[in-house]
Amino acid sequence: MAASEIYSVFYDNRFGMIDDSTGQFTSIGSLPLSQASGIGYSDGKLYVQDTQSNLLSIDPASGAASILGNAGLGQSMVFAGGANGLFEVDGLSNLYSINPNTGAAALVGATGLAPNYGYWDTSLASDGTNLYFTAGGGGGIDELYELSAVTGIATDLGSTGVSGIA
Repeated sequence: MAASEIYSVFYDNRFGMIDDSTGQFTSIGSLPLSQASGIGYSDGKLYVQDTQSNLLSIDPASGAASILGNAGLGQSMVFAGGANGLFEVDGLSNLYSINPNTGAAALVGATGLAPNYGYWDTSLASDGTNLYFTAGGGGGIDELYELSAVTGIATDLGSTGVSGIA
């Protein structure tokens, strides 16, 4: 992935790149999945997961997608990946690691946060080492948490100052 390109998937399944120097979005295509829950880049490969926990590998040049498998969790709230692997948070606020070859989920642990069930805006991101999760309820201001990739436990890092991060 080039330093000035950020791959992005929208909830309506548009896939493309954002140039981080201009903010310009360039569409590459539309992905064959129901509502996207997140995108991740791990071990030189690009992945997307939908809200039904289907994991897809994505060719970043063409947008061609291949279904790798299903996590078996019913509903995925958010998904992200980095050098530390692929991860998902479910509606009960549990953290799972996702097998990049099969899509299967393995419970890492409970975050200690209240169940979400898809009612709040949430996001999950990885900087390659740490996992960051935002959650806010019913129009409230979102909190930023660091999630342990080893235990799943959330550490509150403070208020984001905004609502609706997804």
